Parts: sequence; C-alpha cells; structure tokens
Amino acid sequence: MIAFTVVLVLALGGLAAAIISKGDSGKTSATTPTVTAKTTTVQNTTTVTTPAAPANVTVAPNVTLNSSGAPEPAQTTTAAKTTGTTSTP
Repeated sequence: MIAFTVVLVLALGGLAAAIISKGDSGKTSATTPTVTAKTTTVQNTTTVTTPAAPANVTVAPNVTLNSSGAPEPAQTTTAAKTTGTTSTP
C-alpha cells in the first residue's frame, strides 16, 4: 500500500510539472510592470506685519506728536500770579 502511494504521488507530480511547463511555451519575455510616480508640491508663505504707531506720542512735557509725526499745537497752561504784600499786625 505504501508503494502504491509513492507511485501515485510521483505520477501526480510529473503530471503537474508537464502542465506547468506547457503553459510557458511561446513566451519569450516577461511583462514589464507600469511605474507611476506621484509628486507633491508644498508651498509655504510667511506674512510679516509691523504694528501701527500709536495715535499720540508725547516726547516732552509740552510737545505732543499726532499720528503722522508732526507736532500738534502747543498746549500752554497759565496760572494766576498774585503779587502783593502781606502784613502782620
């Protein structure tokens, strides 16, 4: 029984080899696979902003600049001056 199994396996192996080799007849070269390349473009943008100047800038006690940088009209303060003499009884 073991001998019969060995013969059957060898026969099936030979038959499979014959079928496989017959399927390759007539082929001279292998097919070349198609290669597809994908590209990705990355765009970076940078925005730089400068802060706006303040509306009024005081550079000295009596000088104030407007938003364009020109001096505004002078601001003057007047205090009442008193002159006189005091006497003590």
